[in-house]
Amino acid sequence: MTGFRIVPRGPFALAESAGFTFIDRDGGPRAPELRIAFCRDDTFEPTGLHLTQTSPGAVVTVNGDPTAKGQLERVLGLDVDATDFARVGARDGVVAALQAAAPGMRPPALPSAYEAAAWCVLATRRTAAQARTMRRQLAEQAGTVLDVAGEPVVCLPPPQALLSASPVAGLDEVRFQRLRGVAQAALEGRLDTLHLRALDPEEARTRVQELAGIGPFSSAIIVGRSLGHTDVLFRTITELNRHVGRLYRLGHDATPDELSQIAQGWSPWRAWVQVYFRAVTTRLAP
Repeated sequence: MTGFRIVPRGPFALAESAGFTFIDRDGGPRAPELRIAFCRDDTFEPTGLHLTQTSPGAVVTVNGDPTAKGQLERVLGLDVDATDFARVGARDGVVAALQAAAPGMRPPALPSAYEAAAWCVLATRRTAAQARTMRRQLAEQAGTVLDVAGEPVVCLPPPQALLSASPVAGLDEVRFQRLRGVAQAALEGRLDTLHLRALDPEEARTRVQELAGIGPFSSAIIVGRSLGHTDVLFRTITELNRHVGRLYRLGHDATPDELSQIAQGWSPWRAWVQVYFRAVTTRLAP
């Protein structure tokens, strides 16, 4: 079996990533082991990887194709040196409490802009469970439920397979055509993750909103959660505004301007801190 190793630069706990809610499953027990599958950036080939870590901060051992290392590092936030992430907490007590509640967490990204866009189409006006069911049915149809270290892991079919797929339960005709549009855009290079990452985030949002079914909220998810940015701030995510308003004791949901002002102290990790607010707040004492 092929494999490789990743040496984290700065704190990293694989158990936090393994317990995170991924698009193919709900969050699970936080254990230092993770099975993950995604379409490759370069070829769209479905690829499964099995990760283990003996202790937080230790080397991450990966069983799977070594040529997927760069994409995996982006997905897990291991492509950056997070040594100074703790400095945000040193100057902001609220962030310090969140960091202490989830030591070593690096917010996982969605595997690619292609997979993020497909997920947005499936999940719009649907529950996450309904979207996951449709995604699994498409994967079963295409044969992309992969065996990863003895367990099945769902991988979104590559664009070519989606273009030839048949509708599945819950996937109405409008949504199905939008999903095919995402697949076609991916084949044309319009959802190339590395290209979109190189653009100004607002320009990238404009580009992906050219796709049918991708509006402002979906574009924020695609740009903010799949490109691997650490310092992007979107001011109109209601859940974030609510958490910030409560934890900073504003007496109301933070307005976009209030959020921007508070978030100045989070830079250059504003994207990560946003995810901490949404994923870790429930661990804090009332």
